[in-house]
Amino acid sequence: MARVTTPAWLDAAAVEIWEELRAGLEAKRLLTSGSANAFAVYCDAIARHREAAAMVARDGMLIVGDKEQIIRNPAVGLVKEYGSLVLSAGRRFGL
Repeated sequence: MARVTTPAWLDAAAVEIWEELRAGLEAKRLLTSGSANAFAVYCDAIARHREAAAMVARDGMLIVGDKEQIIRNPAVGLVKEYGSLVLSAGRRFGL
């Protein structure tokens, strides 16, 4: 079976995830040229989720807003959104 090409638009963090999971999914015939874009979205979502989670870890759940008020860190919403995307996209690949 031919190795599926990594999409050029993925950044380094997403490519690292792609490479970590690629061989196992190809062996199970879950990663094909037809599913490559969906898998790329999955890998990108994991990378973005990690990035947002690191922001929350660094800055906290609450931050000081423009008017010096305490507000929810916008990265908290990103963690939730990307987490949901990871779960839904991962189902396609048994992840």
